[in-house]
Amino acid sequence: MRKLLRYIVSILFYTFRINLYSIYNINIGNGVKLEKTHLTRNNQIGNFSTLKQTSVFGTASIAEKCNFNNSVITGAVKIGKQTTIANCSLNGQVEIGPQSTISSATIHGNFQCQEQLRLYGPDITITGKVEIGRFTSLNGPNFDIFCSLNKVKIGSFCSIARNVSIQEHSHHTDRISTYYINKNVLGENIEKDITSKGDIVIENDVWIGAHCVVLSGAHISTGAIVAANSVVTGFVPPYAIVGGSPAKVIKYRFNQDTINTLLKSAWWEWSVEKIKAHKELFNLSLSTPEAIQDLQNIFSTK
Repeated sequence: MRKLLRYIVSILFYTFRINLYSIYNINIGNGVKLEKTHLTRNNQIGNFSTLKQTSVFGTASIAEKCNFNNSVITGAVKIGKQTTIANCSLNGQVEIGPQSTISSATIHGNFQCQEQLRLYGPDITITGKVEIGRFTSLNGPNFDIFCSLNKVKIGSFCSIARNVSIQEHSHHTDRISTYYINKNVLGENIEKDITSKGDIVIENDVWIGAHCVVLSGAHISTGAIVAANSVVTGFVPPYAIVGGSPAKVIKYRFNQDTINTLLKSAWWEWSVEKIKAHKELFNLSLSTPEAIQDLQNIFSTK
């Protein structure tokens, strides 16, 4: 008798819940699994997605075959298919590209990334207007991006190590105090207390080592390497290796002809299928003149 009562109650609850979903404009696809999850108005959950211990507030669109665990989603959030998000807080206008993996991160503001972002925590904080290309990896612990006045733009196929700080704004140094007087004493907007030298741009295939700081106005060009414990404040040329505080050019990875060949190829814009079709290129050591000539010959026929 108890089993029958439980069954009847479960059917009534399920029917009631489905009716509520319709009332609150919640569209749940086939095969969706919800466990200890709270949904509010205007949510769309794609087929075969799983949400466990997750709260979704605001307007969220979650594509098919996504997995969420122990996360909070607030605002106009759009999640691409086959994305996994765990132990995260997403707040604002956030768009995550398909097949991305994000763990132990707080993302607040206007954030956009393309396919297959790898954002591995713990202790990752991203605030402000941030754009990230495809197949880029950002690693914790203690990785952060802070921007308020301008944006941070990171290209595709970048590798950024742990304990890296990307800081778009700073304190005023030409006033009687560097303290946040307007925010903390006068109750005004913090934007009156901060200044910036402009956007931070990190192009494609950039490797930034551990414990680096990238400051406002910095522009790190494609193929560059930033040595660990460096502070980048200005322009880094393509395929340069830089280090120090402030970072200066130590050497270049290749000669100018090779750099020009690589830049002209724009391989980071290739489709995944094209990259796989020419996988020999990505295992070619350019340590000899013969190998460089092989590279130039290969690219000249693409």
